[in-house]
Amino acid sequence: MHWDGSSAVRCVCVPACDATRPRLRPKRFGSVVRLGSEDSDVSFEFEDRAQSMLWPETQDRRLKDPERQLLDAIAAGELDEHLVAIADAVHARRQLLHTVRSARAIAELCVGDSVVFTNRIRPRYLEHELAEVTEVDDRTVTVRLWRPVGRFGERELRCPPLALRKIDRGTPVKHS
Repeated sequence: MHWDGSSAVRCVCVPACDATRPRLRPKRFGSVVRLGSEDSDVSFEFEDRAQSMLWPETQDRRLKDPERQLLDAIAAGELDEHLVAIADAVHARRQLLHTVRSARAIAELCVGDSVVFTNRIRPRYLEHELAEVTEVDDRTVTVRLWRPVGRFGERELRCPPLALRKIDRGTPVKHS
């Protein structure tokens, strides 16, 4: 609020970083546009057609209409009251995809298979280590390392199936 009780909004035009952004131009109210602390209410309108707020126009063409419309609606705030439901649906879908990938990985493994630990294993020093599958259940795979590593000696350890990659006995493996 100004000292005289009127409200004014200060708008600053920043030059566009690249040619893909729409240029803004002030729409004048009355005949005078004041500068500095005497700014009057100013609104802006787009010179070009409306573009996606999320990506450049070159990538905009690659997306299909439904995806672009949904993402633009979210970015524009049109779905603000549904964001929690959208986030829950995305989380549930990602969890389902993870479960499917895990089930597929378990289905490919058999007792006696040679495996190597992937970058999804924790602790990280087990990555690229060789092991042999000793047991497979519905959620985890039990393996025995080919050599003692860190705190894991000769004993077996259980791990998620996505932390393993099946290898052929003749496949060369990079060791850390």
